[in-house]
Amino acid sequence: MSFITAAGIVKSYADAGKMLTVLRDLDIEVQAGEMVAIVGASGAGKSTLLHVLGGLDRAEQGTVEVNGANLTTLPDAEVVAFRNRHVGFVFQFHHLLRDFTAVENVMLPQRIAGATEAVARARAEALLASVGLSERLLHRPLWRHCRRRTLPAWRGSAPRPAVDRQSWQIRCQGHHKPG
Repeated sequence: MSFITAAGIVKSYADAGKMLTVLRDLDIEVQAGEMVAIVGASGAGKSTLLHVLGGLDRAEQGTVEVNGANLTTLPDAEVVAFRNRHVGFVFQFHHLLRDFTAVENVMLPQRIAGATEAVARARAEALLASVGLSERLLHRPLWRHCRRRTLPAWRGSAPRPAVDRQSWQIRCQGHHKPG
């Protein structure tokens, strides 16, 4: 059984009074542990596909199953709960909260998912240590570009989602930390 299965996905947006179809009858299967790269020109629909597969957006047609859950038929509230427990996102833009420290930013999705402060803090500190940021736990997100990209990756992984960083390798300015 595939970990992610999408079949017949169609997604369109209104653009200048016309409908722009970004995903047209798209099928994809991803096995558990498989690494997949989605590449294409700007505006080709890469982010739209990831949003549909991760339950951030819905397609007009087709079905999406992730780890046995049919996101197509789940009510919105259940999709939100599924995403909170099972999907980790790392956004193209950093989405760090400037009023929070590094460790608090990584703790946030865990606290939303119901983890106690102590559990969330311990996991956040361990995740940050694994990418060489132990000395920056109490810093606010005003770091150089590389670290602002690394932290959201670990923030997305903090709730232990099923869709996460299994095979990631984070490369920042010549420094390599295995994920």
